[in-house]
Amino acid sequence: MKEVVYQGKLYRFKAVLGHRYLAFQYGIPKRVSDKDYRILIQDPDFVELKDFPSVEKYGEGEVESIAVVLPAALGDLIQLHAVTKKFKKYTGNAVKVSVYTGKGYAAILKYSNVFDAVHVGCDGRDFDSDAVIYISPFIQLDHERLDFRIHRCELMWLRLTGKRNLPTPLDFSIPIGEVEMRRAEDEIHRFGGSRIVVVQLVGSTEIKSFQPEMVDVVCSTIKDLGWNPVVLHHHRIGSVAPFYSAPTPLDALAFVSLCEAMICTDSGGLWLAHAASKPTLAFLGATNPEARTSLHPAYCKSVELNKWIKCPSCFESMRACDGKISCIREANPRKIRNEVMEFLYSIEGDL
Repeated sequence: MKEVVYQGKLYRFKAVLGHRYLAFQYGIPKRVSDKDYRILIQDPDFVELKDFPSVEKYGEGEVESIAVVLPAALGDLIQLHAVTKKFKKYTGNAVKVSVYTGKGYAAILKYSNVFDAVHVGCDGRDFDSDAVIYISPFIQLDHERLDFRIHRCELMWLRLTGKRNLPTPLDFSIPIGEVEMRRAEDEIHRFGGSRIVVVQLVGSTEIKSFQPEMVDVVCSTIKDLGWNPVVLHHHRIGSVAPFYSAPTPLDALAFVSLCEAMICTDSGGLWLAHAASKPTLAFLGATNPEARTSLHPAYCKSVELNKWIKCPSCFESMRACDGKISCIREANPRKIRNEVMEFLYSIEGDL
């Protein structure tokens, strides 16, 4: 057990370096300065950024199986699924890849055969693989040694192969079953049957979440232009649009696949839109298009809210604003409305 004291708080880490696996038992601090983070990652017991398996070794039989540990989140799993497709093709299916992830996320892989095995749960396991790779929820912090504009899929490719230059395009599609599609069709009918725009503007953290009043601005604009907004969330947000609480991530994907477009922040909805190849308007604050939307398989417009207030892209560290999240919380409603209008006008002719 490795112990690190950061700003007076104790963090405990469990590291098995021989397997290239690092489990964060209590989590890394979300707001770490560049200087402090450099100090942390210089400790080889804390994290490894160089000891990756190499593609060249696979043909020699040194690595025949890999376990990928991905505790969170849904978007990361969708991206890993696409990267693993490319990886399996790149290696001629010579390497077995298993994934260990959370129960809620694993459900989206119900009909997929990309991974050789899907396991629920990540902690305390004895991984029966030649190599174990940990995909941290905070993988973006790896940019300290790389490039803040690198896409997360490229980071995953680097984890798997030790190489940059991810081969593109990627296939983000995930198979959906007939049961999920029938349920989605019923929901589509309930919400009007056509011209449905999915709205997911509240994510897992504050830096990915608009206030309810701004959600209403977006949904009102959608309605004013003759579309039907549906908020994808487990409860109602705002007072303008109905919401859809999907029973599983696969149901959410099925629903998105039958809608016309997605309007979202840097949240799970963005990656559902990738998997469904739907036109997308993404409001990004702390992250930038190169790192999030550059591999979208369909039309995607990114709005960098941080540029509206002349704030640098910070990848959720919130250093420049000292945690105020000004890019999201102080977004201009008039500009938001104009962006939504421009986006919907742009896709009207394609439907």
